[in-house]
Amino acid sequence: LPRPRFLQNYDLIISSLPNIVEKIKSFGVTSYYQPLAFEPAISKNIRSKVKIYDVSFIGNLTHEHRQRIKLLEAVATKFNLHLWGKAFLPLPLHLKTALQAPVWGLSMYQKIAQSKIVINFHIDLAGPFANNMRMFETTGIGSLLLTDSKINLPLLFTPDREVVTFSSENELIDKINFYLSDEKSRQKIALAGQERTLKEHTYLTRSKELLSLLGNYL
Repeated sequence: LPRPRFLQNYDLIISSLPNIVEKIKSFGVTSYYQPLAFEPAISKNIRSKVKIYDVSFIGNLTHEHRQRIKLLEAVATKFNLHLWGKAFLPLPLHLKTALQAPVWGLSMYQKIAQSKIVINFHIDLAGPFANNMRMFETTGIGSLLLTDSKINLPLLFTPDREVVTFSSENELIDKINFYLSDEKSRQKIALAGQERTLKEHTYLTRSKELLSLLGNYL
């Protein structure tokens, strides 16, 4: 494919989305995949990890999140959903009621730490691939991540051992029910997810990978 003008001056582009990497390569530009990460030092600044929220979600709701909105509404009709973010379109009734002001920085991490289950939905643009900060933020803090199933997720976390996945609305609801009632299983998976993130998905690890990669271009 002809190289677009906005790519003319780039020798190398790194993306955390595999489909974006392949698209860039199709234009004849060298591109590599590198996942996002978590900073372990954040955990030292969390005031309390007492679980006071059953189910939570932190993020925006836009026209690019149609599936996210649909599934969150289903959750909000059955559970006490705590939702922090900003809506850029009219919301269904239960979501509109659950929506609270956005939280950022340590306040956001505090909410994650105090949540029994944190739900993750990828933006529609991600397609079949796992890629967002919420996965690493939630596991890094030590809360249970319940995320939409993606084809590359097993390269990052072991499903149902380090994170929990769902592929449909019914499965999402069933797994929320199960893990809210089974504290032992919930804590076991959350701890395993945290161990994986602190071992493999830190910014120090990513920096070493990046330096090795850039060494071929500098």
